[in-house]
Amino acid sequence: MILGIREYKKRKSVKPKSVALIVGERGSGKTAMLNLVRVEESTHFQIAVMHQAKVIDTSTTEEAVIKIEVNADTEMALEDLSVVQLKDSLEDISTSRSLNRFLSTATCLLVVVDGTHPKTHEIAVFLSDLFNNSRFLQNPLPILLCVNKSDRKGAVHSASLYYAIQKEVGCLQNAEADYEFRKYSPCTIDCCNCSVTEHSIRTVDDFLMSAVY
Repeated sequence: MILGIREYKKRKSVKPKSVALIVGERGSGKTAMLNLVRVEESTHFQIAVMHQAKVIDTSTTEEAVIKIEVNADTEMALEDLSVVQLKDSLEDISTSRSLNRFLSTATCLLVVVDGTHPKTHEIAVFLSDLFNNSRFLQNPLPILLCVNKSDRKGAVHSASLYYAIQKEVGCLQNAEADYEFRKYSPCTIDCCNCSVTEHSIRTVDDFLMSAVY
């Protein structure tokens, strides 16, 4: 009996691109943030160069698909990073499907805040809802609160805003008085000052870079 032998072509595996989400209230500077991080030949990264940005704009999202050169072992390699801005306000995002469709595949979440007029309660409600979202709990993304417009007079400092939001989330979660993100949140939450107009987004760059490693 002769057994037939089939030859199979080895299919090259394709690594899916990393996805970073940007959300924020209208006027916070989230669109300007997206435009800045996708700038061709950005000099913000110490160990990477972003280029070949391709923008996909829809009614609910704006996506910049970019290539990043990273040091893979001893050779440079290109990694895809998709930076997706959700256009809706934080309140609308919490009650829509625009966020849920990305939660299972995203690798990090940027929350852009207007440092001159921070909407602490709205941000806290968004985070509290997120912590109760089953899809998010299956893939708890690291979150960076980006306090934009920090260069302007009267802008709130990131540390003050962090503690104010933390306290508000604790109240919404009916937690004890000593509620802390680092103890009770399902993900890591950090906060930084930044200024899109001054091109001061070093911490944001580092955060995005962590999405492709």
